[in-house]
Amino acid sequence: MLFVRRHRAVEPTPACQMLAASLALSFASIAEFRERYPSAQIRIVSQDARLNLAAGEVDALVRFGVPPFDDGRCELIGQDIPDRSGYTWADWFDRAGLTPRHAEPALRFNHYTKVLQAARAGHGVALGWHLLVQNHLADGSLVRLGQASVFPEGRYNLLLPTRRKTHPMRDIFVEWLAGRLSQPTG
Repeated sequence: MLFVRRHRAVEPTPACQMLAASLALSFASIAEFRERYPSAQIRIVSQDARLNLAAGEVDALVRFGVPPFDDGRCELIGQDIPDRSGYTWADWFDRAGLTPRHAEPALRFNHYTKVLQAARAGHGVALGWHLLVQNHLADGSLVRLGQASVFPEGRYNLLLPTRRKTHPMRDIFVEWLAGRLSQPTG
């Protein structure tokens, strides 16, 4: 991670500062290269988006990180789903009508809170129910990737025991909760 998002600010991490110092030295060396090879034409492209090296967009590429690099791939974070109420990445890609190169998560957790923590720490991309991630999106600790949305086939269901005693406050709560659960999720 090169930057840390703060309230109304972005600050460089030590890794970013080290990269900046390294690049400053490298770019100073470009002058030396140009003196040696005055006929060389050099075009430097600086961008955050990945370039496709195999497509011939550039002749050489400087990338910070630990190789090997798999261009065009986001590391997927997944959760071990004990029942079919949640989506796997394969489910999501299928429902979104997308064909992924890789649908298996590189990182898996047995609890959804750990999935979100890993995504917030910059370890990859996670699936998220809007209700559960909306505050993280609002505060910038998570960023939506693309515009594709998948809405669940299922819904929340309120189950009550068949033999229950009358309890007025419980009935009020059940009516209120049923109204809340009937609202769309996503």
